[in-house]
Amino acid sequence: MNLSIFIPTKNRYYYISKLLDYYLLINFKGELIILDSSDENIKTKIVEKISLIKEKLKIQYYHAIGLPCALMKKFFNYVKTDYVVFSGDDDYFTPSGIKSCIDFLNNNHSYIGCTGKGISVHSSINNKKIEFILNYKQAKI
Repeated sequence: MNLSIFIPTKNRYYYISKLLDYYLLINFKGELIILDSSDENIKTKIVEKISLIKEKLKIQYYHAIGLPCALMKKFFNYVKTDYVVFSGDDDYFTPSGIKSCIDFLNNNHSYIGCTGKGISVHSSINNKKIEFILNYKQAKI
């Protein structure tokens, strides 16, 4: 897949671990660029997780301290794909949504970006229970 996903994270191993498991589950063929500002003990856990799955996912991992937008700007030259998207460590993209956006951009060269429908799933870390799901429209570009 011709897509890189920037994923900034800081001290949220639970979220980044779940996100990596999700991209394994959907057999994601793009590239994940993880920008980690975590403390050393969390960084170690994230690096260990990545080492267990690095043969199955394309992952670039960088430990760098900074705000997400500043880090993406700093590491933008590491993107090797035609398309790039930002994702929180608790955000997920569906394969059909990714494909629809890339197809739209391939067929509409006057656009520089696009969005789709958003689904927000709210859950508790402690009991790992979904509390509610919210559908919403993304902003138009």
